[in-house]
Amino acid sequence: MTEFLLVATAHFLALLSPGPDFFLILRTALKHGFASGVSVSFGIAVSNGFYIILALAGFNLMQQNLLLLWALKIGGATYLIYIGYHFIKSSGHAFNEQNEQAPTQEIIYQKVLFKNMLMGFNSGLLNPKNALFYLSLFSLLVSPETSSLQQSFYGVWMFLAVFFWDCLVAASVGNPLSQRWLSRILAPLEKLAGMALVSMGIGLLWAGSR
Repeated sequence: MTEFLLVATAHFLALLSPGPDFFLILRTALKHGFASGVSVSFGIAVSNGFYIILALAGFNLMQQNLLLLWALKIGGATYLIYIGYHFIKSSGHAFNEQNEQAPTQEIIYQKVLFKNMLMGFNSGLLNPKNALFYLSLFSLLVSPETSSLQQSFYGVWMFLAVFFWDCLVAASVGNPLSQRWLSRILAPLEKLAGMALVSMGIGLLWAGSR
């Protein structure tokens, strides 16, 4: 029980730290509504689940293969700069894709949600901190004597924690009341988030080149 509390606490504290995923959810939910924010959140949770499975399986490939780790950092940094650039050049006009739509637009709406989910998955997968965090968490806090069933429970807990916490973030800004209030500052908020993401990407590129 003590081990689980340590793992759950460390994981939740990491969730509280704003990163690329947080900015992506914030912007998507504010601009496109709660459903789009949830689809991004699910994609992020799936990418976290991928790294959790790797950690549970005992793969230390990331730590042993420096070339793979370097490629992950460069790819993640490039993606952060890419989405940051699109945040900065955005028009800043909020709109809600959950408004009433004609039946012929339903397929388009589903494609948009899938695109958002894929964007969230890429954001989580290309963030090298996620891979290193889960590998470190399981290697430092989880005892070798802990059963596979218990470790699987930890993994499911963390997957659900990521998803529901991100959904909470999306709900806080994705509802019509928040959208009306925050739409006044959407343009500068997007640009600030974009500059933060670009800065993170440049920082990763700088660290990866050393």
